[in-house]
Amino acid sequence: MGGRLSYLIVEQKELWRLVAPVYLHAGIVHFLINMLIFLQIGVRLEWVHGTLRVGFIYLLSGVFGVVMGAIFSGSTIGVGASGAIFGLIGASIGDLIQNWRVHQRPCSSLVMHLAASVVQLLFGTIPMLDNFAHFFGFLMGIVSSLTVLILQRVTRSGRHVEVKCHQRCIQVIAAIALPFVFIVAMLVLFAGSGRELCPHCQKISCIPFPWGCHESCWWDCSAVAVDPRCSATASFLGDKSNGTVVVHCPVRDAFQNVTRHNVDVSRFDALTVMKFCIDFCSDA
Repeated sequence: MGGRLSYLIVEQKELWRLVAPVYLHAGIVHFLINMLIFLQIGVRLEWVHGTLRVGFIYLLSGVFGVVMGAIFSGSTIGVGASGAIFGLIGASIGDLIQNWRVHQRPCSSLVMHLAASVVQLLFGTIPMLDNFAHFFGFLMGIVSSLTVLILQRVTRSGRHVEVKCHQRCIQVIAAIALPFVFIVAMLVLFAGSGRELCPHCQKISCIPFPWGCHESCWWDCSAVAVDPRCSATASFLGDKSNGTVVVHCPVRDAFQNVTRHNVDVSRFDALTVMKFCIDFCSDA
């Protein structure tokens, strides 16, 4: 219905799915939480900088988050405005950088924004949360805000102060970086080599917790590696330790059945099916 799914974007050329997920949500609770956060952050930025500039950052961050999520988590359906909202959080930091002398107590504001961002991004490493959209939307919010969020300074006597040289330099560098980053991201998406280029980037969206755990983890990241459409059926004759498993592996918009014999099916629950999907579907 419009969610992010890589094969539909790349193979079916449904490019509108790069924008639609920013305005779709998984339910009313998801929608309300995002909108409450948006009202807290977006209203102040819009009041200071205007609708067009903030809207530009919002949409750009949201779309970039969708693109990066499609690169690194393409088999999972994703929706939500979280990437765009994290873009506004990043824009608040960019606003402070470009308009340092305009803000009251900019150092304390910067520390507070950075601390809040780190906490929220760490929270995003819980499985099934799309922290790729959060993280890359946040980065895009910073870069795009450096381009468009420069305030005109006015002295107490009403004299307009020219924009400083370092502000212009930052603005020009950010403006050059924006299209370059987008073009590279789109090339990687359609080349289908995101995970190969950065295999450790999976840790952006999921880290086993407590950190460093091996067996007694509160959660691991195995579910993130599984296409949610994958399923399996089991059968046996006589002894469950010598069963047959048929795994229905998603391959683009179709399924390929992978059959394995002499498999212990004495325990066949959701975790077992997930393990079969990880072990067997890599050959599909």
